[in-house]
Amino acid sequence: MPESSVLTVRLPDDDIRRLDRLAAKRRQTRSQLVQQTLRTLLQTDEEQRQRQLEGLRERLRPAIEAQNDFLDQVSIADEYRSF
Repeated sequence: MPESSVLTVRLPDDDIRRLDRLAAKRRQTRSQLVQQTLRTLLQTDEEQRQRQLEGLRERLRPAIEAQNDFLDQVSIADEYRSF
């Protein structure tokens, strides 16, 4: 079993009541619901960051290719490709 830690969260009473109703409806504990929700949030955030990174790479690709084409044409290009 992976290591775990305790996290204490302060919520408004109304949110606790709603969480309790949902937990009862789903036959889960508060902790299970919060864990699932947090995992989903973290996974969604990671996926969004990956999509943003891929979008940035795609937008930069033409400029990088143009730079490489230019360097291919410059006689001293091979001296500077190492950095």
